[in-house]
Amino acid sequence: MASAPSIFPDTTLSGSGLACERGYHILFEGLDFAVVSGQAMQIAGANGVGKTSLLRIIATLGQSISGSIQWNNEPIDSDLSAYRAAISYLGHKQGLKADLSPIENLLFAAQIAGHSDVSRQTVSSLLNEFGISISEERPLRQLSAGQQQRVAISRLLLSKAQIWLMDEPATSLDQEMTEQLTAKMNEHIESNGIIIFTSHQTFALARDRTLILTLRQTDAA
Repeated sequence: MASAPSIFPDTTLSGSGLACERGYHILFEGLDFAVVSGQAMQIAGANGVGKTSLLRIIATLGQSISGSIQWNNEPIDSDLSAYRAAISYLGHKQGLKADLSPIENLLFAAQIAGHSDVSRQTVSSLLNEFGISISEERPLRQLSAGQQQRVAISRLLLSKAQIWLMDEPATSLDQEMTEQLTAKMNEHIESNGIIIFTSHQTFALARDRTLILTLRQTDAA
Protein backbone atom coordinates (compact mmCIF):
# COMPACT_ATOMS: atom_id res chain seq x y z
CA MET A 1 0.00 0.00 0.00
CA ALA A 2 1.49 3.34 -1.06
CA SER A 3 2.09 5.98 1.55
CA ALA A 4 0.04 9.17 1.47
CA PRO A 5 1.89 12.20 0.12
CA SER A 6 3.42 14.60 2.65
CA ILE A 7 1.09 17.57 2.27
CA PHE A 8 2.16 19.34 5.46
CA PRO A 9 5.53 20.97 6.22
CA ASP A 10 7.92 19.61 8.83
CA THR A 11 7.00 20.96 12.24
CA THR A 12 7.56 20.31 15.95
CA LEU A 13 5.13 20.74 18.83
CA SER A 14 6.52 20.51 22.35
CA GLY A 15 5.84 21.42 25.95
CA SER A 16 8.26 22.08 28.77
CA GLY A 17 7.74 22.31 32.52
CA LEU A 18 3.95 22.20 32.25
CA ALA A 19 1.85 22.10 35.39
CA CYS A 20 -1.89 21.99 35.95
CA GLU A 21 -3.92 22.65 39.08
CA ARG A 22 -7.56 21.77 39.71
CA GLY A 23 -8.89 23.46 42.78
CA TYR A 24 -6.06 23.05 45.31
CA HIS A 25 -4.79 19.83 43.75
CA ILE A 26 -1.83 19.60 41.39
CA LEU A 27 -2.75 17.21 38.57
CA PHE A 28 0.73 17.21 37.02
CA GLU A 29 3.87 19.34 37.09
CA GLY A 30 7.25 19.48 35.39
CA LEU A 31 5.73 17.81 32.34
CA ASP A 32 7.68 17.73 29.07
CA PHE A 33 6.72 16.31 25.70
CA ALA A 34 7.74 16.62 22.05
CA VAL A 35 6.04 15.37 18.91
CA VAL A 36 7.03 16.03 15.31
CA SER A 37 5.17 15.95 12.02
CA GLY A 38 4.34 12.42 10.96
CA GLN A 39 3.75 11.27 14.54
CA ALA A 40 0.84 10.61 16.87
CA MET A 41 1.04 10.90 20.65
CA GLN A 42 -1.45 9.25 22.98
CA ILE A 43 -1.94 10.85 26.38
CA ALA A 44 -2.59 7.91 28.69
CA GLY A 45 -3.31 7.47 32.38
CA ALA A 46 -6.05 6.79 34.90
CA ASN A 47 -9.17 8.91 35.21
CA GLY A 48 -8.56 12.22 36.93
CA VAL A 49 -4.82 12.55 36.23
CA GLY A 50 -5.29 15.49 33.84
CA LYS A 51 -5.41 14.00 30.33
CA THR A 52 -8.19 16.29 29.11
CA SER A 53 -6.68 19.24 30.99
CA LEU A 54 -3.36 18.76 29.19
CA LEU A 55 -5.07 18.46 25.82
CA ARG A 56 -7.00 21.68 26.49
CA ILE A 57 -3.77 23.46 27.46
CA ILE A 58 -2.22 22.39 24.14
CA ALA A 59 -5.38 23.62 22.39
CA THR A 60 -5.12 27.02 24.19
CA LEU A 61 -8.48 26.33 25.88
CA GLY A 62 -6.85 26.00 29.31
CA GLN A 63 -3.82 27.46 31.03
CA SER A 64 -0.76 25.86 32.54
CA ILE A 65 0.31 27.37 35.86
CA SER A 66 3.91 27.06 34.73
CA GLY A 67 5.92 26.08 31.68
CA SER A 68 5.12 26.73 28.03
CA ILE A 69 4.07 25.22 24.70
CA GLN A 70 6.40 25.66 21.73
CA TRP A 71 5.59 25.34 18.05
CA ASN A 72 8.57 25.12 15.72
CA ASN A 73 10.78 25.91 18.73
CA GLU A 74 9.03 29.23 19.38
CA PRO A 75 6.48 29.94 22.14
CA ILE A 76 2.99 29.70 20.69
CA ASP A 77 2.26 33.17 22.11
CA SER A 78 4.69 34.63 19.59
CA ASP A 79 2.13 33.96 16.83
CA LEU A 80 -0.99 32.66 18.53
CA SER A 81 -3.31 33.20 15.56
CA ALA A 82 -1.08 31.13 13.26
CA TYR A 83 -0.86 28.36 15.86
CA ARG A 84 -4.61 28.26 16.33
CA ALA A 85 -5.06 28.08 12.57
CA ALA A 86 -2.78 25.02 12.53
CA ILE A 87 -4.81 23.06 15.12
CA SER A 88 -8.25 21.49 15.22
CA TYR A 89 -9.73 20.31 18.52
CA LEU A 90 -12.28 17.54 18.97
CA GLY A 91 -13.49 17.52 22.57
CA HIS A 92 -16.42 16.27 24.61
CA LYS A 93 -18.29 19.40 23.53
CA GLN A 94 -18.34 18.89 19.79
CA GLY A 95 -18.52 22.52 18.69
CA LEU A 96 -21.64 21.90 16.60
CA LYS A 97 -24.99 23.68 16.49
CA ALA A 98 -27.91 21.51 17.59
CA ASP A 99 -30.49 23.26 15.38
CA LEU A 100 -28.50 22.90 12.15
CA SER A 101 -28.37 19.78 10.01
CA PRO A 102 -25.07 17.89 9.64
CA ILE A 103 -24.43 19.45 6.22
CA GLU A 104 -25.27 22.94 7.47
CA ASN A 105 -22.99 22.46 10.48
CA LEU A 106 -20.00 21.46 8.37
CA LEU A 107 -20.50 24.16 5.75
CA PHE A 108 -20.78 26.74 8.53
CA ALA A 109 -17.63 25.40 10.24
CA ALA A 110 -15.72 25.54 6.95
CA GLN A 111 -16.76 29.14 6.34
CA ILE A 112 -15.76 30.18 9.87
CA ALA A 113 -12.35 28.55 9.31
CA GLY A 114 -11.92 30.51 6.08
CA HIS A 115 -12.33 27.49 3.78
CA SER A 116 -14.87 28.90 1.33
CA ASP A 117 -13.74 26.36 -1.28
CA VAL A 118 -15.40 23.49 0.64
CA SER A 119 -18.47 22.58 -1.37
CA ARG A 120 -21.76 21.00 -0.35
CA GLN A 121 -20.81 18.00 -2.49
CA THR A 122 -17.53 17.56 -0.57
CA VAL A 123 -19.35 17.74 2.74
CA SER A 124 -22.06 15.33 1.60
CA SER A 125 -19.47 12.84 0.36
CA LEU A 126 -17.57 12.90 3.67
CA LEU A 127 -20.73 12.51 5.74
CA ASN A 128 -21.83 9.62 3.56
CA GLU A 129 -18.42 8.00 4.10
CA PHE A 130 -19.11 8.09 7.84
CA GLY A 131 -22.59 6.64 7.47
CA ILE A 132 -24.57 9.89 7.58
CA SER A 133 -27.02 9.98 4.67
CA ILE A 134 -26.41 12.81 2.23
CA SER A 135 -30.16 13.45 2.34
CA GLU A 136 -30.02 13.83 6.14
CA GLU A 137 -31.59 17.23 6.80
CA ARG A 138 -32.77 16.69 10.35
CA PRO A 139 -31.30 18.99 12.98
CA LEU A 140 -28.28 17.58 14.76
CA ARG A 141 -30.14 17.31 18.07
CA GLN A 142 -32.36 14.59 16.55
CA LEU A 143 -29.40 12.36 15.70
CA SER A 144 -28.00 9.64 17.96
CA ALA A 145 -24.85 10.22 20.02
CA GLY A 146 -22.85 8.07 17.59
CA GLN A 147 -24.13 10.00 14.58
CA GLN A 148 -23.30 13.32 16.24
CA GLN A 149 -19.77 12.10 16.97
CA ARG A 150 -19.34 11.11 13.32
CA VAL A 151 -20.40 14.61 12.26
CA ALA A 152 -17.87 16.08 14.72
CA ILE A 153 -15.12 13.86 13.28
CA SER A 154 -16.11 15.00 9.78
CA ARG A 155 -15.69 18.60 10.92
CA LEU A 156 -12.16 17.76 12.07
CA LEU A 157 -11.33 16.13 8.73
CA LEU A 158 -12.54 19.20 6.84
CA SER A 159 -10.49 21.59 8.96
CA LYS A 160 -7.29 21.20 6.87
CA ALA A 161 -5.36 21.59 10.15
CA GLN A 162 -1.96 19.95 10.51
CA ILE A 163 -2.37 19.29 14.23
CA TRP A 164 -5.34 17.23 15.41
CA LEU A 165 -6.14 17.34 19.13
CA MET A 166 -8.66 14.63 19.96
CA ASP A 167 -10.25 13.83 23.32
CA GLU A 168 -11.70 10.30 23.34
CA PRO A 169 -12.50 10.46 19.61
CA ALA A 170 -14.07 6.98 19.47
CA THR A 171 -16.77 7.86 22.01
CA SER A 172 -20.14 6.39 20.91
CA LEU A 173 -18.62 4.83 17.76
CA ASP A 174 -19.14 1.19 16.85
CA GLN A 175 -16.27 -1.06 15.77
CA GLU A 176 -16.69 -0.35 12.06
CA MET A 177 -16.64 3.42 12.53
CA THR A 178 -13.70 3.17 14.96
CA GLU A 179 -11.74 1.30 12.30
CA GLN A 180 -12.65 3.94 9.73
CA LEU A 181 -11.51 6.69 12.10
CA THR A 182 -8.25 4.80 12.68
CA ALA A 183 -7.66 4.70 8.92
CA LYS A 184 -8.16 8.47 8.71
CA MET A 185 -5.76 9.01 11.60
CA ASN A 186 -3.11 6.88 9.89
CA GLU A 187 -3.61 8.82 6.66
CA HIS A 188 -3.13 12.09 8.55
CA ILE A 189 0.19 11.14 10.14
CA GLU A 190 1.38 9.65 6.84
CA SER A 191 0.64 13.06 5.30
CA ASN A 192 3.08 14.65 7.80
CA GLY A 193 0.33 15.68 10.18
CA ILE A 194 0.43 15.51 13.99
CA ILE A 195 -2.17 13.89 16.23
CA ILE A 196 -2.33 14.20 20.02
CA PHE A 197 -5.19 12.25 21.54
CA THR A 198 -6.62 10.67 24.65
CA SER A 199 -8.44 7.34 24.53
CA HIS A 200 -9.35 4.36 26.65
CA GLN A 201 -9.62 2.40 23.42
CA THR A 202 -6.83 0.95 21.30
CA PHE A 203 -6.17 2.37 17.85
CA ALA A 204 -4.18 0.37 15.29
CA LEU A 205 -1.80 3.22 14.51
CA ALA A 206 1.66 2.64 13.08
CA ARG A 207 3.82 1.75 16.09
CA ASP A 208 6.92 3.45 14.74
CA ARG A 209 4.94 6.69 14.46
CA THR A 210 3.12 6.58 17.81
CA LEU A 211 4.35 7.90 21.16
CA ILE A 212 2.77 7.30 24.57
CA LEU A 213 2.77 10.03 27.24
CA THR A 214 1.55 8.51 30.51
CA LEU A 215 0.31 10.84 33.24
CA ARG A 216 0.43 9.59 36.81
CA GLN A 217 -1.35 10.67 39.94
CA THR A 218 0.65 13.20 41.95
CA ASP A 219 1.20 12.83 45.69
CA ALA A 220 0.04 16.38 46.36
CA ALA A 221 -3.18 16.70 48.29
